[in-house]
Amino acid sequence: MERGRPLMAAPSQQDLDLLLRNRPDRVERAWVVMYYSIVMSMVSSTEPENVDLKDKLRCNLWLALNDVRLFLEPSEANIQALTLLACHVEEFTTPSLCWMLIANACRMLQALGINSRLLDPETRERRRMIFWHLNLVDKGLAIIFGRPPTFHRAMAKEIPMPTLPQLTEFQPHAKAIASVFGAHYMHQSLMCTQVIADIWYCLYEDEAPGDQKLGDVRARLDAWYGEARLVSLIT
Repeated sequence: MERGRPLMAAPSQQDLDLLLRNRPDRVERAWVVMYYSIVMSMVSSTEPENVDLKDKLRCNLWLALNDVRLFLEPSEANIQALTLLACHVEEFTTPSLCWMLIANACRMLQALGINSRLLDPETRERRRMIFWHLNLVDKGLAIIFGRPPTFHRAMAKEIPMPTLPQLTEFQPHAKAIASVFGAHYMHQSLMCTQVIADIWYCLYEDEAPGDQKLGDVRARLDAWYGEARLVSLIT
């Protein structure tokens, strides 16, 4: 979870100790879902032949999910649990379940509020980061399945995109040496969501997009691709 910063938050040491002591009943359900999601993902990649263990973990994950509060009570922890499960536990999450989990997480974030002036600066910045992380998955699923995205593309124009300095913590594969590759990778991915939103609009909402509009979208895609390749070579 620490490597997932700033896109994800880590549990408190108290919650972690309770999980390690096999006391999930005393921990917020969202962290239990994340715990089993991470363990199952790890086992799937390191011990793919251990079917018995994966079946037990899958059962535990279903039991952890069997709480309606995960889907009805908006909280940052619940949003993170649904997002982590949808994106990282391939042997558990079907495409339709992934769509449902992400759509629910998006609606929860809208219910909590993202850009409200009533939020303190730290909470507002954290919610903006959550929004862009979800927006990345939301737009990707929309273009893959041909379904309407949960977040309207106008939201991406109202909510500031995280800057490179804000993304420098994102180093999912770094163990000791700091690297800016993760920040550049995520930044380019977030920029791509704006192009994807325009492509989706041309495909499914615009009744008769003209050659000029299609050409503009194609030009934006080519420009993004060229910049992303250049950045990858530099970093």
